[in-house]
Amino acid sequence: MDIVTLADIKKAHQNLPSKLKFTEFSFSGNASRRVNSSLYIKYENLQKTGSFKVRGAYNKIFSLLQTNPEIKQKGVWACSAGNHAQGVAWVASKLGCSATVVMPTKSSLAKIEATKEYGAKVILKGQDIVESAEYAIAECKKQNSFFVHPYEDSKIIAGQGGIGIEILEQFSKISNQTLDSVIVPIGGGGLSSGVALAIKSLSPKTKVYGVVSELCLTGYSWFHNLKEEKEDVKNKTKISLADGTYISRPSLYNYKNYIKKYIDDVIFVNEEELAETMVFLLERTKTLTEGSGALSMAAAFYGNLDLGKNSCVLLSGGNVDLHFFPDIIKRGYKNKKRKIC
Repeated sequence: MDIVTLADIKKAHQNLPSKLKFTEFSFSGNASRRVNSSLYIKYENLQKTGSFKVRGAYNKIFSLLQTNPEIKQKGVWACSAGNHAQGVAWVASKLGCSATVVMPTKSSLAKIEATKEYGAKVILKGQDIVESAEYAIAECKKQNSFFVHPYEDSKIIAGQGGIGIEILEQFSKISNQTLDSVIVPIGGGGLSSGVALAIKSLSPKTKVYGVVSELCLTGYSWFHNLKEEKEDVKNKTKISLADGTYISRPSLYNYKNYIKKYIDDVIFVNEEELAETMVFLLERTKTLTEGSGALSMAAAFYGNLDLGKNSCVLLSGGNVDLHFFPDIIKRGYKNKKRKIC
């Protein structure tokens, strides 16, 4: 697999349709007062299909069509816990090809239904994204089709990296100061790899922090060398609110080539902190996030990070199953010792 460069990220960003570029970026006074830093929010939860994933999906499928026009007859396969599924489904429909998406059996019902509505065929298989990927890749080979990996792919990483370019450009239009830090969530590592590469290439002094949930510690363990990188880390606990980042085996390629090279630290937050942050975002910034999408803000609030004077948090997605939100509100209120009347 080719190593992604800043030039690759810039090219992917240039090829992106205008409707997928420059999601909202703004200063949050309410959040800033909690962290003693000027905190800016990048709202990828307001992106088309509700998450950043559509960026990488577009770059991958668009690139495939340039070299393999038969893709319109054969279609594409993908695996996803939900957001990549919707991104692939939406892009495939816009570019004129079919999509089959394999999703873990415990995927959010809201994400399953949304993926179908965007036009993809959905197959439920596997306990997590790694098992879903194994099945999808095998079936894709049988049908001589094209596979769109959710995170271990140079085109995917380059597509997601455009967010880093936008963060720096949008910040420069608001402030003439330096952006001291950026916080990104980590699952398989496609988003964090691309964003960190872009940020460090364009602004080397800006710190980049990664964050995971305490129930999805694989990425944290790998970064801090607490587990052998060849070893699977099977979480025995229940699925996190940040279900979109739940993975038993991240990408060794991403960790060796990008995450350990460009990310300054990886921390974790607990589930109660994550729930409280989701409630805060809804109440004080009027934006709905899923658990994975709120990880970065939770890290700013609870991670004891050196944010510097100016920091940016990336809200990566907003595809939350509203059926579970009353429980999230209760947990968030409990964490702040608030009562529900």
